[in-house]
Amino acid sequence: MLATDDTGAVLDAEFEIEQDGDSSVCEDFVTVALTEAWRSRPGRTRPKPPTLLDAERGIAMAPDVVHLVDEIPRIVVDAKYKLATGTGRYPNADHYQALAYATALEVAHTWLVYAGTAELARTHHVLNSPVTITTYALDLDVEPPELLAQVQRLADSAWDAQP
Repeated sequence: MLATDDTGAVLDAEFEIEQDGDSSVCEDFVTVALTEAWRSRPGRTRPKPPTLLDAERGIAMAPDVVHLVDEIPRIVVDAKYKLATGTGRYPNADHYQALAYATALEVAHTWLVYAGTAELARTHHVLNSPVTITTYALDLDVEPPELLAQVQRLADSAWDAQP
């Protein structure tokens, strides 16, 4: 949100997460920032592409961001409008969702993006599966250029993690 003085001049810029707020703002920010970060890379980035989990076409899903190369999904990112618990954990259900995306889209690595600090980032290697799920935290208590730099680091890490 932008703070302005009486003349309309911008005083400061900040991005706030409120637990009872609209999650689409956070998801949209991550989607647009990742799309821009991957613009110079091969392929294209699709926001919320319709995806099916089952062969019967009855379970629809829509990950927040999918980057495709030669029309094959390579990177899947889902932004979560949630904060970690007091013990620094995120909901297991989010990881199940990321595993479903990886399975349906046949990608080996999915990314869950949360608000938080870098020490909350974790990589989980799913048992009996080739899938890896990384939780990546964006520190929203920084100036906008640093927030965009964090997203660029996420984009680079996700790109480098491709098989």
